[in-house]
Amino acid sequence: MSVPAKKPRHDMKVCRKHCEAKKLPFTESLYDRLDLHKEASLEAIIKESSLIAEKKTLLEEKQQYATVANLLAEPSRRAIYDTTKSTHYHPIAQTPGGTHHAPGMHKTARMLIGDEQLNKMRDIWSLKPKAKDVTHSLKCSLEDFYNGKNVKLKIQRNQACPTCNGRRQIAVNQLCGACSGKGTIRTPNELQFQLPVGCRNGYRKRLKGEGDCPANQIPSDIYLSCEQKKHEIYTRIGNDLMASIHISFGEHLAGCYKYLQHLKEANVSESKTKKYQMLKVKIPPFHKKLVLPGKGLPFYDQPTQFGNLFLEIIVEIPKKFTPEQRALLEKLLPDDDDVTDITENVHEETIEMHPLKPFKKLGKDKIDNSRDDQDQVTDGIEKCPIS
Repeated sequence: MSVPAKKPRHDMKVCRKHCEAKKLPFTESLYDRLDLHKEASLEAIIKESSLIAEKKTLLEEKQQYATVANLLAEPSRRAIYDTTKSTHYHPIAQTPGGTHHAPGMHKTARMLIGDEQLNKMRDIWSLKPKAKDVTHSLKCSLEDFYNGKNVKLKIQRNQACPTCNGRRQIAVNQLCGACSGKGTIRTPNELQFQLPVGCRNGYRKRLKGEGDCPANQIPSDIYLSCEQKKHEIYTRIGNDLMASIHISFGEHLAGCYKYLQHLKEANVSESKTKKYQMLKVKIPPFHKKLVLPGKGLPFYDQPTQFGNLFLEIIVEIPKKFTPEQRALLEKLLPDDDDVTDITENVHEETIEMHPLKPFKKLGKDKIDNSRDDQDQVTDGIEKCPIS
Protein backbone atom coordinates (compact mmCIF):
# COMPACT_ATOMS: atom_id res chain seq x y z
CA MET A 1 0.00 0.00 0.00
CA SER A 2 1.53 3.33 -1.06
CA VAL A 3 1.79 6.20 1.41
CA PRO A 4 -0.31 9.20 0.37
CA ALA A 5 1.62 12.41 -0.25
CA LYS A 6 -0.86 14.52 1.71
CA LYS A 7 -0.59 14.27 5.50
CA PRO A 8 -3.70 14.82 7.66
CA ARG A 9 -3.44 18.24 9.24
CA HIS A 10 -5.06 17.16 12.48
CA ASP A 11 -2.20 14.74 13.17
CA MET A 12 0.23 17.63 13.74
CA LYS A 13 -2.30 19.49 15.90
CA VAL A 14 -2.81 16.42 18.06
CA CYS A 15 0.95 16.00 18.45
CA ARG A 16 1.36 19.64 19.45
CA LYS A 17 -1.43 19.43 22.06
CA HIS A 18 -0.03 16.16 23.39
CA CYS A 19 3.44 17.72 23.82
CA GLU A 20 1.97 20.78 25.53
CA ALA A 21 0.03 18.60 27.95
CA LYS A 22 3.13 16.53 28.77
CA LYS A 23 5.25 19.74 28.89
CA LEU A 24 7.52 18.38 26.21
CA PRO A 25 9.14 20.41 23.42
CA PHE A 26 7.40 20.11 20.06
CA THR A 27 9.70 20.39 17.04
CA GLU A 28 7.97 21.14 13.78
CA SER A 29 9.78 19.71 10.77
CA LEU A 30 9.81 21.11 7.27
CA TYR A 31 7.39 18.41 6.19
CA ASP A 32 4.99 19.52 8.95
CA ARG A 33 5.05 23.05 7.59
CA LEU A 34 3.96 21.77 4.18
CA ASP A 35 1.55 19.23 5.70
CA LEU A 36 3.24 16.39 3.81
CA HIS A 37 4.63 12.99 4.61
CA LYS A 38 8.38 12.44 4.77
CA GLU A 39 8.16 10.18 1.69
CA ALA A 40 6.41 12.85 -0.41
CA SER A 41 7.61 13.25 -4.00
CA LEU A 42 9.39 16.28 -5.42
CA GLU A 43 6.34 17.35 -7.43
CA ALA A 44 4.14 17.29 -4.34
CA ILE A 45 6.63 19.40 -2.35
CA ILE A 46 6.92 22.07 -5.05
CA LYS A 47 3.15 22.17 -5.60
CA GLU A 48 2.25 22.41 -1.92
CA SER A 49 4.91 25.05 -1.13
CA SER A 50 3.73 27.25 -4.01
CA LEU A 51 0.10 26.97 -2.94
CA ILE A 52 0.86 27.92 0.66
CA ALA A 53 3.16 30.79 -0.44
CA GLU A 54 0.40 32.29 -2.57
CA LYS A 55 -1.90 32.48 0.45
CA LYS A 56 0.69 34.38 2.51
CA THR A 57 0.77 38.19 2.37
CA LEU A 58 4.11 38.99 4.02
CA LEU A 59 7.22 38.84 1.89
CA GLU A 60 9.23 37.11 4.60
CA GLU A 61 6.77 34.24 4.82
CA LYS A 62 6.81 33.80 1.04
CA GLN A 63 10.62 33.65 1.10
CA GLN A 64 10.58 31.09 3.92
CA TYR A 65 8.45 28.65 1.95
CA ALA A 66 10.57 29.23 -1.15
CA THR A 67 13.66 28.34 0.90
CA VAL A 68 11.99 25.18 2.22
CA ALA A 69 11.08 24.12 -1.31
CA ASN A 70 14.62 24.72 -2.59
CA LEU A 71 16.13 22.71 0.26
CA LEU A 72 13.84 19.70 -0.14
CA ALA A 73 14.06 19.83 -3.93
CA GLU A 74 17.81 19.12 -3.86
CA PRO A 75 18.38 15.39 -3.21
CA SER A 76 21.68 15.78 -1.35
CA ARG A 77 20.46 18.50 0.99
CA ARG A 78 17.18 16.65 1.58
CA ALA A 79 19.09 13.52 2.56
CA ILE A 80 21.24 15.57 4.95
CA TYR A 81 18.14 17.11 6.49
CA ASP A 82 16.45 13.72 6.93
CA THR A 83 19.59 12.41 8.66
CA THR A 84 20.84 15.35 10.76
CA LYS A 85 17.82 17.71 10.77
CA SER A 86 20.20 20.45 9.66
CA THR A 87 18.90 23.08 7.26
CA HIS A 88 22.33 24.66 6.74
CA TYR A 89 24.97 23.38 4.34
CA HIS A 90 28.50 24.76 4.27
CA PRO A 91 29.48 25.20 0.59
CA ILE A 92 33.27 25.11 1.14
CA ALA A 93 33.58 22.28 3.66
CA GLN A 94 30.79 20.29 1.92
CA THR A 95 29.34 19.35 5.31
CA PRO A 96 25.98 20.01 6.98
CA GLY A 97 25.75 23.08 9.18
CA GLY A 98 26.48 26.75 8.75
CA THR A 99 30.18 26.34 9.60
CA HIS A 100 33.00 24.00 8.62
CA HIS A 101 32.53 21.81 11.71
CA ALA A 102 31.21 18.27 11.48
CA PRO A 103 27.52 17.52 12.15
CA GLY A 104 26.77 17.53 15.86
CA MET A 105 29.89 19.54 16.72
CA HIS A 106 27.91 22.54 17.97
CA LYS A 107 25.74 20.37 20.20
CA THR A 108 28.78 18.63 21.69
CA ALA A 109 30.57 21.97 22.23
CA ARG A 110 27.56 23.41 24.06
CA MET A 111 27.47 20.39 26.36
CA LEU A 112 31.20 20.53 27.18
CA ILE A 113 32.00 24.27 27.03
CA GLY A 114 28.67 25.97 27.61
CA ASP A 115 26.82 28.72 25.79
CA GLU A 116 28.32 31.47 27.95
CA GLN A 117 31.85 30.76 26.73
CA LEU A 118 30.80 30.04 23.16
CA ASN A 119 29.07 33.40 22.89
CA LYS A 120 32.49 35.01 23.19
CA MET A 121 33.55 33.28 19.96
CA ARG A 122 30.70 34.26 17.67
CA ASP A 123 32.89 34.45 14.59
CA ILE A 124 33.82 30.78 15.08
CA TRP A 125 30.58 29.21 16.26
CA SER A 126 28.02 31.49 14.69
CA LEU A 127 25.57 29.89 12.26
CA LYS A 128 25.55 33.05 10.18
CA PRO A 129 27.51 32.94 6.92
CA LYS A 130 30.52 35.18 6.58
CA ALA A 131 30.87 37.81 3.88
CA LYS A 132 33.65 37.37 1.35
CA ASP A 133 37.05 38.64 2.48
CA VAL A 134 38.73 41.38 0.45
CA THR A 135 42.43 41.78 -0.38
CA HIS A 136 43.94 45.20 -1.15
CA SER A 137 47.40 45.61 -2.65
CA LEU A 138 49.52 48.31 -1.00
CA LYS A 139 52.61 49.59 -2.81
CA CYS A 140 55.47 50.45 -0.43
CA SER A 141 58.99 51.72 -1.05
CA LEU A 142 62.19 50.36 0.44
CA GLU A 143 62.31 53.42 2.70
CA ASP A 144 58.93 52.38 4.13
CA PHE A 145 60.20 48.86 4.85
CA TYR A 146 63.30 50.31 6.53
CA ASN A 147 61.75 53.05 8.69
CA GLY A 148 58.17 51.76 9.04
CA LYS A 149 55.13 53.72 7.97
CA ASN A 150 51.78 54.82 9.35
CA VAL A 151 49.42 53.82 6.53
CA LYS A 152 45.98 55.39 6.11
CA LEU A 153 43.49 54.07 3.58
CA LYS A 154 40.09 55.39 2.54
CA ILE A 155 37.88 52.64 1.17
CA GLN A 156 34.21 51.94 0.52
CA ARG A 157 32.37 49.09 2.21
CA ASN A 158 28.95 47.52 1.73
CA GLN A 159 26.63 47.68 4.74
CA ALA A 160 23.03 46.66 5.26
CA CYS A 161 20.57 49.29 4.13
CA PRO A 162 19.10 51.03 7.21
CA THR A 163 15.81 51.67 5.41
CA CYS A 164 14.90 48.09 4.52
CA ASN A 165 17.37 46.33 6.90
CA GLY A 166 18.81 44.38 3.98
CA ARG A 167 15.46 42.92 2.87
CA ARG A 168 15.56 44.80 -0.49
CA GLN A 169 11.84 45.57 -0.21
CA ILE A 170 9.87 47.83 2.08
CA ALA A 171 6.54 46.22 1.13
CA VAL A 172 5.18 43.52 -1.14
CA ASN A 173 6.30 44.17 -4.73
CA GLN A 174 7.85 47.52 -3.71
CA LEU A 175 11.63 47.83 -3.89
CA CYS A 176 13.58 49.95 -1.44
CA GLY A 177 14.48 53.30 -2.96
CA ALA A 178 17.48 53.93 -0.71
CA CYS A 179 19.44 50.89 -1.92
CA SER A 180 17.65 50.38 -5.28
CA GLY A 181 16.65 46.88 -4.22
CA LYS A 182 20.24 45.72 -3.55
CA GLY A 183 19.89 45.43 0.24
CA THR A 184 23.26 47.15 0.82
CA ILE A 185 24.63 50.68 0.52
CA ARG A 186 28.19 51.95 0.08
CA THR A 187 29.61 53.79 3.07
CA PRO A 188 33.08 55.38 3.47
CA ASN A 189 35.56 53.80 5.84
CA GLU A 190 39.07 54.95 6.79
CA LEU A 191 41.61 52.39 7.97
CA GLN A 192 44.92 53.02 9.68
CA PHE A 193 47.72 50.64 10.67
CA GLN A 194 51.45 50.73 11.34
CA LEU A 195 53.72 48.99 8.82
CA PRO A 196 56.28 47.03 10.89
CA VAL A 197 59.96 47.80 10.50
CA GLY A 198 61.85 45.24 8.42
CA CYS A 199 58.83 43.21 7.29
CA ARG A 200 59.21 41.12 4.17
CA ASN A 201 57.99 41.84 0.68
CA GLY A 202 54.46 40.44 0.50
CA TYR A 203 53.70 41.03 4.19
CA ARG A 204 49.97 40.71 4.88
CA LYS A 205 47.99 42.61 7.49
CA ARG A 206 44.55 41.36 8.51
CA LEU A 207 41.99 43.89 9.68
CA LYS A 208 39.28 41.84 11.31
CA GLY A 209 35.66 42.75 10.60
CA GLU A 210 36.47 45.88 8.56
CA GLY A 211 35.13 44.64 5.22
CA ASP A 212 31.62 44.32 3.84
CA CYS A 213 28.80 43.76 6.32
CA PRO A 214 25.56 42.68 4.62
CA ALA A 215 22.45 41.84 6.61
CA ASN A 216 22.49 38.56 8.61
CA GLN A 217 26.16 37.93 7.81
CA ILE A 218 29.42 38.11 9.73
CA PRO A 219 31.49 41.12 8.57
CA SER A 220 34.32 40.18 6.26
CA ASP A 221 38.01 40.80 6.89
CA ILE A 222 40.36 43.02 4.91
CA TYR A 223 43.82 41.73 4.00
CA LEU A 224 46.41 44.36 3.07
CA SER A 225 49.25 42.93 1.00
CA CYS A 226 52.39 45.13 1.11
CA GLU A 227 54.30 44.90 -2.16
CA GLN A 228 57.66 46.55 -2.73
CA LYS A 229 58.12 49.12 -5.46
CA LYS A 230 61.22 49.10 -7.64
CA HIS A 231 64.03 51.19 -6.15
CA GLU A 232 66.42 53.28 -8.20
CA ILE A 233 69.54 52.45 -6.17
CA TYR A 234 69.06 49.35 -4.02
CA THR A 235 67.99 45.77 -4.59
CA ARG A 236 66.71 43.81 -1.60
CA ILE A 237 67.86 40.26 -0.84
CA GLY A 238 66.19 39.29 2.42
CA ASN A 239 67.57 41.74 4.97
CA ASP A 240 70.63 42.57 2.86
CA LEU A 241 70.91 45.32 0.27
CA MET A 242 72.84 45.47 -2.97
CA ALA A 243 73.91 48.60 -4.85
CA SER A 244 76.40 49.60 -7.50
CA ILE A 245 78.75 52.61 -7.66
CA HIS A 246 80.31 53.86 -10.88
CA ILE A 247 83.87 55.23 -10.71
CA SER A 248 86.40 56.32 -13.30
CA PHE A 249 89.55 54.42 -14.23
CA GLY A 250 91.73 56.95 -12.41
CA GLU A 251 89.66 56.63 -9.24
CA HIS A 252 90.00 52.87 -9.49
CA LEU A 253 93.80 53.15 -9.58
CA ALA A 254 94.21 55.78 -6.88
CA GLY A 255 91.16 55.13 -4.67
CA CYS A 256 88.47 57.66 -3.88
CA TYR A 257 85.50 58.64 -1.71
CA LYS A 258 81.91 58.39 -2.91
CA TYR A 259 78.63 59.50 -1.37
CA LEU A 260 75.63 57.19 -1.40
CA GLN A 261 72.10 58.02 -0.24
CA HIS A 262 70.91 55.57 2.42
CA LEU A 263 67.38 54.46 3.35
CA LYS A 264 67.48 55.75 6.93
CA GLU A 265 65.63 58.99 7.55
CA ALA A 266 67.67 61.95 8.77
CA ASN A 267 66.57 63.68 11.95
CA VAL A 268 65.82 67.09 10.47
CA SER A 269 62.92 68.71 12.30
CA GLU A 270 62.83 71.93 10.28
CA SER A 271 62.43 70.24 6.89
CA LYS A 272 58.90 69.51 5.67
CA THR A 273 60.07 66.89 3.16
CA LYS A 274 61.73 63.65 4.14
CA LYS A 275 65.53 63.61 3.97
CA TYR A 276 67.75 60.57 4.18
CA GLN A 277 71.26 60.03 5.48
CA MET A 278 74.24 60.12 3.13
CA LEU A 279 76.96 57.49 3.43
CA LYS A 280 80.57 58.49 2.74
CA VAL A 281 82.12 55.34 1.27
CA LYS A 282 85.89 54.95 1.06
CA ILE A 283 86.84 52.88 -1.99
CA PRO A 284 90.40 51.54 -1.78
CA PRO A 285 92.45 51.15 -4.97
CA PHE A 286 91.81 48.07 -7.14
CA HIS A 287 88.69 47.04 -5.19
CA LYS A 288 85.55 45.99 -7.04
CA LYS A 289 83.40 44.69 -4.17
CA LEU A 290 82.81 46.09 -0.71
CA VAL A 291 80.68 45.01 2.26
CA LEU A 292 79.30 47.54 4.74
CA PRO A 293 78.17 45.62 7.86
CA GLY A 294 75.01 46.84 9.57
CA LYS A 295 73.86 49.05 6.68
CA GLY A 296 71.15 46.74 5.39
CA LEU A 297 67.51 46.43 6.42
CA PRO A 298 66.52 45.83 10.05
CA PHE A 299 65.32 42.39 11.06
CA TYR A 300 61.58 42.00 11.56
CA ASP A 301 61.89 40.13 14.86
CA GLN A 302 64.88 42.15 16.11
CA PRO A 303 64.71 45.76 14.84
CA THR A 304 68.00 46.65 16.55
CA GLN A 305 69.95 44.30 14.29
CA PHE A 306 70.59 45.05 10.65
CA GLY A 307 71.70 43.22 7.54
CA ASN A 308 74.66 44.11 5.35
CA LEU A 309 75.09 46.38 2.34
CA PHE A 310 76.97 44.87 -0.60
CA LEU A 311 78.52 47.37 -3.01
CA GLU A 312 79.64 46.50 -6.52
CA ILE A 313 82.26 48.87 -7.93
CA ILE A 314 81.83 49.38 -11.65
CA VAL A 315 84.94 50.83 -13.31
CA GLU A 316 84.34 52.90 -16.42
CA ILE A 317 87.43 52.13 -18.47
CA PRO A 318 87.93 54.40 -21.48
CA LYS A 319 87.98 52.68 -24.84
CA LYS A 320 90.94 54.73 -26.17
CA PHE A 321 93.95 56.36 -24.53
CA THR A 322 95.86 59.39 -25.76
CA PRO A 323 99.65 59.15 -26.14
CA GLU A 324 100.11 61.26 -22.99
CA GLN A 325 97.85 58.90 -21.02
CA ARG A 326 99.66 55.83 -22.29
CA ALA A 327 103.01 57.31 -21.31
CA LEU A 328 101.70 58.14 -17.84
CA LEU A 329 100.34 54.63 -17.35
CA GLU A 330 103.66 53.10 -18.44
CA LYS A 331 105.40 55.12 -15.73
CA LEU A 332 102.93 54.13 -13.04
CA LEU A 333 102.59 50.44 -13.90
CA PRO A 334 105.58 48.14 -13.24
CA ASP A 335 107.83 46.96 -16.08
CA ASP A 336 108.34 43.35 -17.00
CA ASP A 337 111.81 43.39 -15.40
CA ASP A 338 110.34 44.39 -12.04
CA VAL A 339 108.00 41.38 -11.91
CA THR A 340 109.50 38.59 -9.78
CA ASP A 341 109.62 35.15 -11.35
CA ILE A 342 108.21 32.59 -8.93
CA THR A 343 108.00 29.60 -11.26
CA GLU A 344 110.87 27.79 -9.52
CA ASN A 345 110.25 25.48 -6.55
CA VAL A 346 106.48 25.77 -6.83
CA HIS A 347 104.32 22.98 -5.43
CA GLU A 348 101.50 22.18 -7.82
CA GLU A 349 98.03 21.45 -6.37
CA THR A 350 94.75 20.80 -8.16
CA ILE A 351 91.76 22.71 -6.75
CA GLU A 352 88.22 21.72 -7.65
CA MET A 353 86.04 24.71 -8.41
CA HIS A 354 82.37 24.83 -7.48
CA PRO A 355 79.90 27.25 -9.05
CA LEU A 356 78.58 29.98 -6.79
CA LYS A 357 74.91 29.56 -5.96
CA PRO A 358 72.86 32.59 -7.03
CA PHE A 359 71.17 34.75 -4.44
CA LYS A 360 67.50 34.11 -3.76
CA LYS A 361 66.03 37.50 -4.50
CA LEU A 362 62.97 38.41 -2.46
CA GLY A 363 62.77 42.04 -3.49
CA LYS A 364 61.43 43.38 -6.74
CA ASP A 365 61.71 39.96 -8.43
CA LYS A 366 59.74 37.76 -6.04
CA ILE A 367 57.20 38.10 -3.24
CA ASP A 368 57.70 35.86 -0.22
CA ASN A 369 54.32 34.43 0.83
CA SER A 370 55.66 31.45 2.74
CA ARG A 371 54.97 33.04 6.15
CA ASP A 372 51.51 34.48 5.67
CA ASP A 373 50.18 32.59 8.70
CA GLN A 374 52.72 34.36 10.95
CA ASP A 375 51.49 37.85 10.10
CA GLN A 376 49.75 39.93 12.73
CA VAL A 377 45.99 40.09 13.15
CA THR A 378 44.29 43.35 14.08
CA ASP A 379 40.97 43.06 15.87
CA GLY A 380 39.56 46.37 14.63
CA ILE A 381 41.48 48.40 17.21
CA GLU A 382 43.46 50.42 14.71
CA LYS A 383 40.41 51.52 12.74
CA CYS A 384 39.83 55.26 12.42
CA PRO A 385 36.21 55.84 11.27
CA ILE A 386 35.28 58.94 9.36
CA SER A 387 33.34 61.38 11.51
